[in-house]
Amino acid sequence: MKEEGAIRTSVKDPALVKQRRELIVTEAVRLFLTKGYHNTTTKEIAEACGMSAGSLYQYISTKEDILHLAVQERKKYSEIVRQYVDEISEQDPVEGVRTLIWKSIHNLDDESYRDRSLFINHELANFPPEDRQEVRDCLTRDIAAIEDLIRRGVERGVFRARHPFLVACQIAMVEREWLVQGWLLGKRFSAEEYIKACTDSVLDQLMVEGPGYRVAGTGAGVAELDKAPTGARTEQGVGKASP
Repeated sequence: MKEEGAIRTSVKDPALVKQRRELIVTEAVRLFLTKGYHNTTTKEIAEACGMSAGSLYQYISTKEDILHLAVQERKKYSEIVRQYVDEISEQDPVEGVRTLIWKSIHNLDDESYRDRSLFINHELANFPPEDRQEVRDCLTRDIAAIEDLIRRGVERGVFRARHPFLVACQIAMVEREWLVQGWLLGKRFSAEEYIKACTDSVLDQLMVEGPGYRVAGTGAGVAELDKAPTGARTEQGVGKASP
């Protein structure tokens, strides 16, 4: 797997390299989603970035380098997810699960992040083998961290999960389903309604007991999940579903 620092550049200013590469990836991915990766030329990418083709090649060597950079961003996001799970692992497990689901949808508020995630999902099969594997490894690590959070909740007597791994997979897939299947889900749910429904479903599987939550299999109570997690902001229409 080629690291970001291994991509050739003739520019000596690291901050400028980072800024320009972020611009290149953002504009390139927008074009890839519209025209397709193979039908987009580096000349078109340079024009979208407001630079010449020569200037573009000061920051990347090939169009494939853009794929490497996009995967590096996915890797950084995965590290943030695992760091967050570690931080909340000793706190309220229910609040932790709620916040993970809330964050996974609100990450899509960032148009650049949303486009990159959609592009990776659509085109992963066409990525170089090492990049494909890195994306899969990121997802595997994310799920393992979430599964560990669930198991800690079981140990503390908060959760009673029969299949922690499967529930962890469901949580990890919440964002992808809204991103990829949003054209269908958006007909039934707003973003906040989708967050509520997914959280409700996950807590059912974890058989959470207590005020405001259903106990899986009993039908008792109604989950009070309308509010965003503690300290989080709530906005209608965020995390746009894919068209």
